Amino acid sequence: MKLVALLVLLCAVSGPAYGDYYVGMTEVRIQPQFGRVLITREVIRGRHYVDWAVACRDDLAKKGVFVDASFGGSPIVNTIEGDVDGQHFEITVTTHHLRTTGINSAIPSNHLVVSIDGTKRWDTFIGRASSESLNWVSIYADTHMIDYGFSEELYGDPEDYQQPDGYVFYRARCSLDDCYADKCITIEDLRAKRITPLLTVNP
Repeated sequence: MKLVALLVLLCAVSGPAYGDYYVGMTEVRIQPQFGRVLITREVIRGRHYVDWAVACRDDLAKKGVFVDASFGGSPIVNTIEGDVDGQHFEITVTTHHLRTTGINSAIPSNHLVVSIDGTKRWDTFIGRASSESLNWVSIYADTHMIDYGFSEELYGDPEDYQQPDGYVFYRARCSLDDCYADKCITIEDLRAKRITPLLTVNP
């Protein structure tokens, strides 16, 4: 019994030796020189870099890098604004860990709102949400075209799509003017615009 207790104590003190230590982030880049707004989901890995990013969360937010909320922490709301092609963009990313039980509860929820000239045009999640993930969004100010990447976890046979790890990857495009002039984009709209995946590994 003493040996078992000692082993438990050592594990508790040392932690997992080979655990995957990471934190997610949403990066917003307002790029007037390219006429676009680019929003991407990224992952920071490695204890040193993760701890630094969490400690410098406020400073990074001023540069448009929004580090995910920590487990048990308060919700974080970040907003960045800028002008592209004569239009004023306001992008708000909310990250929280309010859901602490159930499937994927270890992953924070991240909510994205994009407003153009004071009108909300995009209102959905970004990053992992249940079995789906919105990975990146590119908004072209001149034409109001939006490209985005979307992935979905498969619970069936992943060989059906010839994709690694049971994921299928979509890339799609929509127009704010043609299809969404009178409302903002939601996750239901994203699902409806998905294209049939190509039989290739990561693009």
